[in-house]
Amino acid sequence: MFSKLDIQHQIPLEPYGDIYTQFGINTPNGFSGIAYHHISSDIQDQIFNTCPWAPRSAFNALLMVINRMHIPPHNDDGIKVSINLYIDTADAVTTFHRNKKSTAAGYMKLPNQTNGSIYNAEDLEPVAQFKAQSGEIYVLDVTSLHSVDCGTSNIRTAYVIQSPFFSYDQTMESYKKYYDL
Repeated sequence: MFSKLDIQHQIPLEPYGDIYTQFGINTPNGFSGIAYHHISSDIQDQIFNTCPWAPRSAFNALLMVINRMHIPPHNDDGIKVSINLYIDTADAVTTFHRNKKSTAAGYMKLPNQTNGSIYNAEDLEPVAQFKAQSGEIYVLDVTSLHSVDCGTSNIRTAYVIQSPFFSYDQTMESYKKYYDL
């Protein structure tokens, strides 16, 4: 599901770049959800220098911005693993879930989702959670159902390295092999 790595980062937040993609809803006050922004090549270099076991050819580096208090249970669209380098955590808790019924959990798709979905929380039960701190790095299996609940504000930021090719297990194997763990 997830692993906290034994390394940290001190990469500063840069101004938001152009939108790469976003998942959420448009409200009278603007977009509400998760937005992924392009980042400068300098920040990309810092990210890949911090995570040298993640090959650039298989991972995409972006800035993730969550601007709502609750992101419902979902699996990510088009990616298998995300390495999150947290900047401002908004005192958020990320919870992983499983279906508590023998039948499939109810779900819906946002208009731009392909293989990702949003699930009905009433059909799920929590199985694990974490509360990241600024500077910490986590590897997440984003094919697993997970939700985010922000505590102090609704702005959570992290640099992310995402791959549609590498699984969570493959990413953790690369990390352990690189550091000879």
